[in-house]
Amino acid sequence: MDKTTKRLRLNGAYVFDEDFFERIHRLLHEYVDSISIKVGLSDGSEISSKDFEVLKRIENTKARRIESIKFSSGYNDSIDITVDILSSLLGDIEIRVSGSDADCLRFCDKASQIFLTAKQWYSLISKPPFMLPYILSGLGSGTFLGVVFRETSFVLPFGVTKGQLVAASSVLALLPMLHYWARQYLFPTVIFAIGDGKRFLRGAEKLRGILFGAILLAIVGNVAASYIYDHLK
Repeated sequence: MDKTTKRLRLNGAYVFDEDFFERIHRLLHEYVDSISIKVGLSDGSEISSKDFEVLKRIENTKARRIESIKFSSGYNDSIDITVDILSSLLGDIEIRVSGSDADCLRFCDKASQIFLTAKQWYSLISKPPFMLPYILSGLGSGTFLGVVFRETSFVLPFGVTKGQLVAASSVLALLPMLHYWARQYLFPTVIFAIGDGKRFLRGAEKLRGILFGAILLAIVGNVAASYIYDHLK
């Protein structure tokens, strides 16, 4: 029998909770009888089991945070499946299937639909070009040094003051650090909402609420101040 091997890589930001893993587990059991689960933890240890309930027993604490979860089947003469989820800044997710062409296409389609339910609204901004923050940081650092240490006077365009330019270039210089913090706590690529991961998820949602609330208040305050100024002058 001809065999097809299909690899599917998924991009975006995801929250994986117990309901998601139960649906993936049920889908795997539609095709294979035996499923192995391997969980990689941040302290370097790995937990391997054939019991799906092992995921519910993992505390997922800060000291032993889940970094990867891998589902794999033994080859049962018809189909071989691996679902590999890695928690990192890159958020690598890969599905590999080997078997009949029809089974491969059908499984990948069903798995994609399940992953889509876990995809987060901020996926579009979760993965800017990898080098962009560092390029902007270099430009910001160069501008900062040029403005601070340049002895000759020069005129800035658009009415921008030297202080404003220094402030803007300072923010650009710190962009890699801000980018890392945002990817870790505001817009994480992968959250395993298991054990203490549920508390981390609530914390990330609260931080985003505070951020967007502050932005909204700033916009409203600016509009109100402009309105009051125009009517009092």
